[in-house]
Order: sequence, then C-alpha cells, then structure tokens
Amino acid sequence: MKRLKDHVILCCFSDGLKSPMLGLCSYIMPLRASNLRLSQLHTVVVLADEEFLRKEWPTICNFPDVYVKTVCIVHADSLYRENYYDKLHILSYN
Repeated sequence: MKRLKDHVILCCFSDGLKSPMLGLCSYIMPLRASNLRLSQLHTVVVLADEEFLRKEWPTICNFPDVYVKTVCIVHADSLYRENYYDKLHILSYN
C-alpha cells in the first residue's frame, strides 16, 4: 500500500458473517461527491474483518482511492499507536 497522507480511516467492528452490512457505500459516497475537486478527495482506507469486507466490497469497489485492509480489531487503542487517528471514523452495527 502506498504511503498515505490526509486520508480517512473507516474502522468497522463486526462479527464477520454474523454482522449485517453497514452500508459503506452510503458512507463513502459523500466523500466522493461530484462537486468535489480531485484535490479535495481524501484517500479512504477501510479496516475490518475479512468476512465483513467480502460482503461490503462489491458496493464500494468502484470508488476511486478506496482501499481495504483486513485486520482483527480487538483494541481501538492500537489504531492510535499506529497513527491512524487524524481522520478516524469508527463504525459498528450495534
């Protein structure tokens, strides 16, 4: 993955296959609005369980500069240690 700057992190807590879809498409769409200039678009990185990402990926795969990383998120504080805190959005189905 390329080195990122001014990016948005979507951290999705889920129970894999048991979790319903969160509708990441609806969340990402305003970040890719047609009235935004290319310079205003931030790279979006989605961190989530692999099974959850398999369900959501077909709805977000056509957006530009959207990346996914499969992670097992147990402790949110580990995200802060990795410097993911600039534009961190935490999503959960509960």
